[in-house]
Amino acid sequence: MKIKEVCERTGLTRRAVRFYEEKGLISPELEPKEHSDYRDYSEEDLRRLQLIARLRTLQLPVSEVAAVLEAPEKAGDLLKRHARRLEEEGREKSLAASYLNELDLCGAGNLSELSRRLERADHPLQLPMPDIRPDFGRMDDLTAEERRELERQAAQGVRRQHRLKRRRLLLGGVLALTLAAAGLALGLWIRHERAPLCMTSSLGMDFQLEKLQRGYYYGRERTLAAFSVSPDPLGGEEPLSWRLPLADGEAGYVLERAMFSGETYMGIQVSVSIPRREARERELIAENGFLDTNKVQELLWTDPEFTARYSTLDCVYADHRVEQLP
Repeated sequence: MKIKEVCERTGLTRRAVRFYEEKGLISPELEPKEHSDYRDYSEEDLRRLQLIARLRTLQLPVSEVAAVLEAPEKAGDLLKRHARRLEEEGREKSLAASYLNELDLCGAGNLSELSRRLERADHPLQLPMPDIRPDFGRMDDLTAEERRELERQAAQGVRRQHRLKRRRLLLGGVLALTLAAAGLALGLWIRHERAPLCMTSSLGMDFQLEKLQRGYYYGRERTLAAFSVSPDPLGGEEPLSWRLPLADGEAGYVLERAMFSGETYMGIQVSVSIPRREARERELIAENGFLDTNKVQELLWTDPEFTARYSTLDCVYADHRVEQLP
């Protein structure tokens, strides 16, 4: 008969039947199939399982059930010992219940008071057997198939954790490298964008110095030379008033000491230095990647802010005449 019928006639579960089979309490015949073996349970197997079920209803341990099946002639003594054991357990449980009922534990408001009241109880009760001799064989009630399945699942879990750990480490490394590369690229781009584009231009016309003016321009102290330029480079009839900052540092200091109001110079040299990003925004970059000279010179004449921020007066060319300012 098949296991389904055996379970129906004995009241046992499939798991219990397989467990008793692995313990050697029954020995069904195996019918080989393509992918697995089917078990054919005999009437003898059924009778043994029914007896096992009855003995288990009496709380008889599986090991002692096996002893009864192996030596039926000793079953009487074994079952009597089991009965005495049950009586002992019953007395222990009954005695514990009576002591608990006698103790006034309802008024114990904390663990210290509860412990003190329990210590006053004079009783011969012993620790339960699992506390004296712990049973760590909790997998003994599993079939070999179930144990293998649990072991397989545990091994899969360990491998999964290792894979996840390796994956996290790999992703972390890739992310770190990506961020480092992105940071480097960003740094290089910022550095490139902030790098100045420079040009030097010599302007030949009359530059009459009206005055040198010291002050703060765009966050730093500088000296500006106020010129009267003629002819007007923008085509006006009157000379053009134009202010140009002197170079910073020693060069500007020397130039400032050498220039005097009222002098007229036949030409000057101007340097322009502007960050690449701002030059691109102002469309001042030529196709060759350098500053467009014509556009820059136009801004020098027409945009005082551009002139004050990005240009410097490097030198003046000596003139052949000096005029007094009114």
